Amino acid sequence: MTEKQEKILQAALQLFAQEGFHATSTSKVAKLAGVSEGLIFRHFGNKEGLMHAILEEGENRMKTLFVDIVMEPDPKNVIRKAI
Repeated sequence: MTEKQEKILQAALQLFAQEGFHATSTSKVAKLAGVSEGLIFRHFGNKEGLMHAILEEGENRMKTLFVDIVMEPDPKNVIRKAI
């Protein structure tokens, strides 16, 4: 993912959390991210695509965080790592 794509996702996540998905326009996201609105459409297609990318990125980060716990064969260590 490029630096600009990351900025777009961060801006969208912030605005979606503050204002809600439906109240946030792609032009607001573009302004906060410091990019053109066209770049958002080029990378993500539309606002729904932007939300999908945010959710996908969150899922990937969760997998990275939990892979060590999930792959642990010893139940005691699973509990220790989870805590």
